[in-house]
Amino acid sequence: MRWAWHLLICLFWASMVFKAHAQVFELTPIEVQGSALELFEGEPSSCSVIFPSEYEGEFKDLGELLSKVPGVYVTRLGGRGSYTLISIRGSTSAQVAVYLNGVLLNSGEEGGVDLSTIPLTAVERVEVYRGSVPARFGIPGIGGVINIVTSEEHEFKTIKATMGSFRSYALEGISTIKRGMFSINMETSKGDYSYFNDNGTPYNPDDDYEARRHNNAYRLSDVKISKRLGKDSSIFLNYFSKHRELPKPAPASDKEDKISHSNLSQERLIAEFSQKLSFSEKLKGNISFYGIYSEKEFLNPYGDVGWEGQRHNWYNSHKIGAQLSLNYLMNDSNFVEAYLNLFKEGFIPGGDIVSQGEVSPLGGLNNYERETFSFSLDYTYTSGKFSIIPWIRFISVSDRSEFLDNEVISSTSDSFSHGLRFRYTINENWSLKTTWGKYIRIPNFYEKFGDGAFIIANPSLKNEKGENFDLGLEYRDERLIGYITYFRSDVDDLIEFVMLNPKFGRYINIEGAKIYGVETGVTCFIKGGWNLSLSYTYMETKSEVPGYRREKPLPNRPEHNLTLRVSKSWKGFEAFAEGNFISENYFDTGGLVKFSDWWSLNVGISYRLSDKEKLSLVINNITDNQDLKIKPAFGFGPERIADYPPVGRSFYLTYIKNF
Repeated sequence: MRWAWHLLICLFWASMVFKAHAQVFELTPIEVQGSALELFEGEPSSCSVIFPSEYEGEFKDLGELLSKVPGVYVTRLGGRGSYTLISIRGSTSAQVAVYLNGVLLNSGEEGGVDLSTIPLTAVERVEVYRGSVPARFGIPGIGGVINIVTSEEHEFKTIKATMGSFRSYALEGISTIKRGMFSINMETSKGDYSYFNDNGTPYNPDDDYEARRHNNAYRLSDVKISKRLGKDSSIFLNYFSKHRELPKPAPASDKEDKISHSNLSQERLIAEFSQKLSFSEKLKGNISFYGIYSEKEFLNPYGDVGWEGQRHNWYNSHKIGAQLSLNYLMNDSNFVEAYLNLFKEGFIPGGDIVSQGEVSPLGGLNNYERETFSFSLDYTYTSGKFSIIPWIRFISVSDRSEFLDNEVISSTSDSFSHGLRFRYTINENWSLKTTWGKYIRIPNFYEKFGDGAFIIANPSLKNEKGENFDLGLEYRDERLIGYITYFRSDVDDLIEFVMLNPKFGRYINIEGAKIYGVETGVTCFIKGGWNLSLSYTYMETKSEVPGYRREKPLPNRPEHNLTLRVSKSWKGFEAFAEGNFISENYFDTGGLVKFSDWWSLNVGISYRLSDKEKLSLVINNITDNQDLKIKPAFGFGPERIADYPPVGRSFYLTYIKNF
């Protein structure tokens, strides 16, 4: 793959030579202030935009904001700060690409990006693409894209202080620096919420007891720096650290003699240099160089969680890469967007997972490297009321694994994807959109070799292949934004995570799967300061595995997911109420057990003490509903508590001061 590096370097220097002769042509999004369902103008993909500033003072994290988007389902193992994954239109978390200021956070060592490791401090907007995505993201758009964009500058110097239930505290500061922005965030919580424990004996109610979640604390810190070095160049730096305690699965635990002592610590550093390029008034581009370094340490002194015998492990990983985008406006009707991305990542494990050799979950592996080259091309043709965008994606992946016995295994996999996006503008309010595409996804290291703690290895995983389609109708005016979209995915050899028991699981190939459904979203701005937003997703999933699992639903894909929010502003006050309903969804690939229906209701009120001061109070799950059960899918049987029960009623008070 050295030729790809040489090509990228040549393109960079060519861009430097011709840079002086150009002006920039940019596509601009529609501005609809106050809308959390804003769609980019002319984009055929289903795209929602969330502005965290609209929820200022509500102490929401990234997972909570994303759960308000149609087609999105967020899973978390506990409360705030716990492991949080996202699914889009029934995808796995590994099928969703997550970007921070253009840097791809997905790595070969993880199955999906943990959203709890991305604080919202200084985040300007979060773009959510569902289905086929633009070329600038460099992937075939299997499940979708989350694109997180931070502020380049901040209007004020801001301090936010939060205190709340379970000994939760947070302090956040944002400041404008010369031609840039600096932010810092620190959070901590004991996480010791109470719940009802059935002692792991659902048939015997006599031994049930009130429990308090133990070993469930977390603390994190996050620093972001954005700075413009010149008119067309900038740097972005991000340091993140987190220490998370790991509780045992709830049934029969959280007693004095059954408390976990395990924890996971993580540090991550991201650095990016970006340069805008200008060749002519019709040709523009951007090139960036980036690096990510991460360290993780897993401590399990008493073997409370995860794979037996794994008491102390650590994982160091790095990624370094470069990406180039070029946009060429041929004329008023033709536009071409090309994207190149090349990166190399490495993973070095240590501790018990290596010293135990072939009997460890990694089977004696002690070093892993992957090189990835991707090329994307979109061609946009616009004529009158319609736009059509055929696209292609090419990805080449080279893996190299080294083992303790000096064995080296190398492999190369290439995948080619293609598709089409189409938009027809019916009139100034109505438009019709559809996308279609085929893709191949190569399993990553995490899916093949596990993590040495909770995920065990399955090196025989095959490539995942699929086809996506959606068709939607959209309406927009000054006070109302609404849309409804039908979506469908047909997947062969779907890479799916399954729990083998409450302590650990593995990734497997599901021979075939079908996913289809309807998503709808409405945002309405009503006179008198009232706002209403609704998000609803209906989804059906079916396994095509021969035998008893055929036609059974896929796990962790609820059939119904509904969120409704109403807010009101008046005389310095702002108040809101929001409810979320998640229907039954299956716990296992065999369709034998499932989660019960669950709903929650959050309320909040804020008051502007002055032009630069604000005080907010939020009550999450005000009804204290923790009645999430696991029960048989068919026939009769006992209901038991979930392994990670939902958090009950909680309070958070936030003070905001601008300078």
